[in-house]
Amino acid sequence: MKNVLRCVFLAAVFMVALPTLTARAALPIRPLQMLKPSTTTTAAPPSTTSTTAPASDGRFHVVGRNVVDPDGKTVVLRGVNKSGLEYTPYGYDNDFVTFQRMKSWGANIVRLPLADAFGTQGMCKYDKTYLPTIDRIVSYAEQLKMVIVLDDHFATQGLPCGVGTWIGNQKAPDTYNLTFVKALATRYKNHPYVAIDLYNEPHDTNWDIWRNGGRVDNYTAVGMQQLLDGVRSTGFKNLLFATGAQWGNDLRVLANTPLRNDTDVIYGAHAYPYTCGARTVPPNEPYMCEGKQYAPFLDTQVAPAIATRPVMLTEFGTQRPIDGENRAVLQWSEDHGIGWMAWLWCNGKMTDYCLLTPDGQNTPSDIGKPVQDFLFQANGWTTLGGL
Repeated sequence: MKNVLRCVFLAAVFMVALPTLTARAALPIRPLQMLKPSTTTTAAPPSTTSTTAPASDGRFHVVGRNVVDPDGKTVVLRGVNKSGLEYTPYGYDNDFVTFQRMKSWGANIVRLPLADAFGTQGMCKYDKTYLPTIDRIVSYAEQLKMVIVLDDHFATQGLPCGVGTWIGNQKAPDTYNLTFVKALATRYKNHPYVAIDLYNEPHDTNWDIWRNGGRVDNYTAVGMQQLLDGVRSTGFKNLLFATGAQWGNDLRVLANTPLRNDTDVIYGAHAYPYTCGARTVPPNEPYMCEGKQYAPFLDTQVAPAIATRPVMLTEFGTQRPIDGENRAVLQWSEDHGIGWMAWLWCNGKMTDYCLLTPDGQNTPSDIGKPVQDFLFQANGWTTLGGL
């Protein structure tokens, strides 16, 4: 089901003008309440996640299950995703005003989906202007004191020219992804507000492949452990994000078996209202499952990891123009004390997950209003920018 939605979406993407792209295909979700950690029988590998505040070094760190800012103060990271650069080397709405508007809502973090195909020499879609474009966007976030998460969003099954539409949500990352995240790490290791999301949405493999890589379909996948080790080998000491299995819906194993040497690593979960059990909920039907407006896997597959690991919802959203679906996920995140990043900061139809109305201004859509409300509340504001 998830694959079909993405395939249809990506096919459409590459037949239309991409600079105005706002649509998003994602995966099913399941709700969450505090559960006891998963009782996996696999012995946990050594973990070096810090439990005490590090000496001030001007960087963000993970301490226990919390994030501390460069001043050593605990901070909850709340913000949005800004799409575009995963589909074209130019993106859209990548000006300073766009980031000022995010900041005026109260966001202190933005996730920027990227594609290795545009930023890696030797790949068919390589564009020499891509990395300088990212440099410019990083500078905007830095000026506004916003964490910017460079998200390695797509893969090509290890092929320099990709397959089919050449790019997409492949089951697992490949060697080009490894090359790309290492290049990002080298480029931005002295930029403490830059974080890296190692790979967007691993899916339809087992936990061993997720962690260690191996043969997937017709290519050799790279595991999250190799991506983590590769990035750290460059001297990159900033925050890293590692998305869980099954499109980010499942973090259970990580409760007791995290990645090795996961200091300053945050485990990412994604949440979209697509299914309830074996039933796909149509986009024209209000989502409700087990009496809740969020998917049950948040309770059963994400909450167990929150008890022991640093976790964030790095993507969530809805195509339905219903305030309650995003509000339910936001409340769930706040109740569990974790940060979040909503999908998607764009001006367009709410059916495209857009948090803003199509008027080109800063007006929240129906699904954007709860995001703005929760950001205002977190900052103690009643209006834009706290003015």
